[in-house]
Amino acid sequence: MKIVVTGDDAGHRIDVIISKYTNYTRSQIKGKVREVFVNGKTKHFGYKVKEGDIIEFEDIVPEICDIAPEPIGINVLYKDDDIAVIEKPYNMVVHPAPGHWSGTLVNALLYNLEDKLSFMGGYTRPGIVHRLDKETSGIMVIALHDKSHAILSSLFKSRMVHKEYWAIVNGKIEEKNFKVDKPIGRNPKNRLKMAVIPDGKPAMTEFELLVTNGNYSLIKAKPITGRTHQIRVHLKSIGHPIVGDTTYNPQASKQIKEFDLPESFIPLVAKKISFPHPSRDEIMFFEINLPKEFKELMNSLSLEFVP
Repeated sequence: MKIVVTGDDAGHRIDVIISKYTNYTRSQIKGKVREVFVNGKTKHFGYKVKEGDIIEFEDIVPEICDIAPEPIGINVLYKDDDIAVIEKPYNMVVHPAPGHWSGTLVNALLYNLEDKLSFMGGYTRPGIVHRLDKETSGIMVIALHDKSHAILSSLFKSRMVHKEYWAIVNGKIEEKNFKVDKPIGRNPKNRLKMAVIPDGKPAMTEFELLVTNGNYSLIKAKPITGRTHQIRVHLKSIGHPIVGDTTYNPQASKQIKEFDLPESFIPLVAKKISFPHPSRDEIMFFEINLPKEFKELMNSLSLEFVP
């Protein structure tokens, strides 16, 4: 089995990462995995990996996780022999994990794309090269085999994948174009959340104001780096959290009731993406329409915008 180390996994021990991707405990791993390699060299379980490292070890089949294809409809925007580009709806977890063994995007991919998925990211994450939060909707690129997965991972690491998000946030944003360059890491007071912290990993997001009504604003966001919850955390850090975001917006509960927002929905959409194709000399570009729920919230807030 191969695991390509992402930015979020960098700095962690090998056994911690293998546990994350196989659902075995660290003690179980030490009994089941005899030898592990990083970039072709033997390493001990306590070795801390770097982003882009390739961890390899003899396959072990998870016993506590039986991931089954499920007939869940997803919008496939594009598909060839190497990649698929899909639209993930809100209120959908990307991959199985404790508490979410079914109903995930992976379950849907296994059904809709059958066995044509990479397993480089682990048994619970076939085809998954990057992620969107449960509450976020939008475009995702799926790897259909391991070579494509490795190339796409490299493209993300080298910042050759360009994404554009749209979001609706609290407050009146004054600047037309601005940038937030603040490090992000685990919130020391709540490990389930991320936060801007001095010793966090470098994180940068470019923003553009589209329209404001004085109380709420419609913006574009272009993440330069790819940290967990990056856009949400950066917006909270400047006093403009996303509307209805129960994790980072103190007014979320009130807004959900006031605007009758759906369950596990925030107005944050991965609207555009462009990247070099992994096997041919071509730049791929995809764009989706805003979801109905997003447009309804725009109308409720009188955030009229014509591109």
